[in-house]
Amino acid sequence: MTLAPRSFILVLIITLLILPLAISGCKTKRFPSDQEPALLINWAEETPESLLKAMQHSTSNLHTFTAYFQISMDPPPAKMPSSFSGILYLSKEGDNTRLRIKALHLFGTTLFDMVAQEGITKVYIPAKQTLYVGKIDKEQQEQEQGPQQIFSSLMINFAALHARPGSRLKIEGDKVRLLLVDGEMWLEKGTGHILSLAEKDKNILYSDYQQLVADQPAMPTEIQLTTPQGKAQCQLKEITLHDTLGKENFDLSSYLVKETKELSEAGKE
Repeated sequence: MTLAPRSFILVLIITLLILPLAISGCKTKRFPSDQEPALLINWAEETPESLLKAMQHSTSNLHTFTAYFQISMDPPPAKMPSSFSGILYLSKEGDNTRLRIKALHLFGTTLFDMVAQEGITKVYIPAKQTLYVGKIDKEQQEQEQGPQQIFSSLMINFAALHARPGSRLKIEGDKVRLLLVDGEMWLEKGTGHILSLAEKDKNILYSDYQQLVADQPAMPTEIQLTTPQGKAQCQLKEITLHDTLGKENFDLSSYLVKETKELSEAGKE
């Protein structure tokens, strides 16, 4: 199936990174729940501000990884499949984030290959042998509920979250509620896992946590994003953490490109 132009621009607004799994690293395994590191949080003494700061520090090592993914969207972009799979590469070093998604058809052929880094997005569509290059409108991106938003949801920027002034952590049964200026966060009391994050008109649910490295925070492998435009759900498998990912993993130069166009042209053809 060939991407319809406007469907294509909509999907790439919500997409970000990949390449065949040729990077070294051992596949991770889930630790049994009884082996998960004990939670060292004194909820009675913790404050919303200190908890956000602690989470930012503890998750800093979980920002460079590769994984297989399966995404479903309801409703899907026009003339696009409601679900597709692929391989995700994500690298975040300081303020520099690099993302790549290689989306695959049902039978394994490439639907599109996209790289986003340093503010520039490149998308190659094999069916057209065309490379689109340009910038994505951030405001439009924020309104979507597809792959790009899902993968961005994996990297919670705790530094950008601010506790509601005068609020305290509220324990309700086996959950903890943290009020934010523009929303709220729910955590599991026993593990400290984030269960949900609501900001403005966007709600994200996190589940199926896996312990990737001993003595490091567990990572959610199922994410559901809800916006006024609809819902998107993502499952990650065979996650591999990396110390770093080289530039070659975000290189589309091996493709046969017959034509290069502005990214904005994708929605006009």
